[in-house]
Amino acid sequence: MGPLEGPTMHPSIAGPGPPVRGSTLCFLRGPPSTIKTGQPFSVTIGIPAPQQPNPSSLSESSSSSEAIHLSLRLAANNAAANLLSGNLTSTIARVIGHSPPSVSFSGIYITKAGRFRLRVLLGIDSGVGVRIASTVDSDIFEVLA
Repeated sequence: MGPLEGPTMHPSIAGPGPPVRGSTLCFLRGPPSTIKTGQPFSVTIGIPAPQQPNPSSLSESSSSSEAIHLSLRLAANNAAANLLSGNLTSTIARVIGHSPPSVSFSGIYITKAGRFRLRVLLGIDSGVGVRIASTVDSDIFEVLA
């Protein structure tokens, strides 16, 4: 895989200029490689570009609801770790196929030392419930006591 490929594209790896909006969920800015317990940090998630809808099916009120949710996983076995705090969900409203290119989460923090990775879920309202459309994991990072 080249430096622009893969689920965890970081601006420092991608090169100069703004990140290119792709067709997959990705980390535009992942968690720091090392952080202290309780220290707030931020991440930025690139949102997949919307699929081009059929123009004949659009109306002025065409929209869909989506949400991005963060969770924490143990690095050793990928098990869920209920140690992440802060605002962990962001709702995205797409109106007539348009949406923001990214979502930032700031002020999130981890309450216990260890080696972890963040997991991002993109959920889409399907009309009969929410379905998980995409997931991506961050690189492993360490939280110090």
